[in-house]
Amino acid sequence: MPRVSDIAATSRQLQLIDCAATIQQKQPAASDLAFIARDLVQVTLPHTDPGDVPA
Repeated sequence: MPRVSDIAATSRQLQLIDCAATIQQKQPAASDLAFIARDLVQVTLPHTDPGDVPA
């Protein structure tokens, strides 16, 4: 199995890494935090009733 350092990244992967680094370098504003909270609620709530789920 090749080591991670032996595998060359594609141009698309490098672009995604660059975008992720740019996003991480920016300080979030208050409006960004509200946007993140809304998304977390949307992705954590089930879209249908899961039924009787034990706690």
